[in-house]
Amino acid sequence: MSQIRITGKDFQPPYDRLNATHQVNVSWFKFMKFAITVGQPIFRAAFPNTVWSVPLTIYKAFAVTCALEFNRRRIERTRLYKLLEQSEKANVSYWIGMAVAGISADYLLNVSRLLHAGAFKRAGYLNVIPDTNRLADLIGEDENGNWHIIEAKARQYRPSADDKRKWKDQTTTILSIRGCTPVTRSYSLALIGDDLRAEMVDPEQIRERVRRRVDFEPGTINRGYYEPFREWLAEEARLVTFGDHELKVRPVKFAGFNNLTIYIGMSRSADTRDGEREFTKLFQPIDTETGYVGADGISVLAEEGISGMRMR
Repeated sequence: MSQIRITGKDFQPPYDRLNATHQVNVSWFKFMKFAITVGQPIFRAAFPNTVWSVPLTIYKAFAVTCALEFNRRRIERTRLYKLLEQSEKANVSYWIGMAVAGISADYLLNVSRLLHAGAFKRAGYLNVIPDTNRLADLIGEDENGNWHIIEAKARQYRPSADDKRKWKDQTTTILSIRGCTPVTRSYSLALIGDDLRAEMVDPEQIRERVRRRVDFEPGTINRGYYEPFREWLAEEARLVTFGDHELKVRPVKFAGFNNLTIYIGMSRSADTRDGEREFTKLFQPIDTETGYVGADGISVLAEEGISGMRMR
């Protein structure tokens, strides 16, 4: 299975154990899942009260994975990526950076659900005081109820010291989340070289900024995270079994790629967690050559990996 080398740097106790290089297994299905879940709120904010956000995110995520080749050892840039026009390359790189941030946060910080702060604010899920459009990219809560802030970036070349300073500075834009001070303020960097590598860096704060308080009502984040998938699956869902999980999935066909069909959906258990405490891990993730089920219950599967398919 493909791997991404994720290096943790400059974390302070009790997170200093993360300051090492970690070899993380990442299948094509796992990368797709994180590209979808981290990116979905961006389209949800742009197309509220519709079912368009999930399909748009899926096709965007598929385009991103087409720019990467998943071999037995590592993830590499494809020839397609190298030939992209610079503006399109920047667009693809942005989505790669968001997906890698999700993978890194899940592995290093036990944050299974990252929220795009700006998109969730535009969709009405977050209250930001004082109001601003300038926020760190991503926020998430770990299994122990600690909050983390992440600025997601992607580059083909090593960033400058000034770039790093600006990224770290951006993570200081949020003072508190539901009254809690974040325990880490990191930037996640996807290095898109001949192979895909990642860094998650939590240096000491560089300077103070006017910082915002982020708040929301109990249950709203679960609704914001899962509701688009519920609405999309309500149009057409199939009940399947993958490993020990019962899932509600929907087929997605890519006609230009030998009619490739994958199944995207969510655990039936995740579908019932709407009013419970946000962000606790629901499952032990499953990552195989035929599919991925995340700790959040969102799944991306190949047809050969599932059994017991039936229409709901």
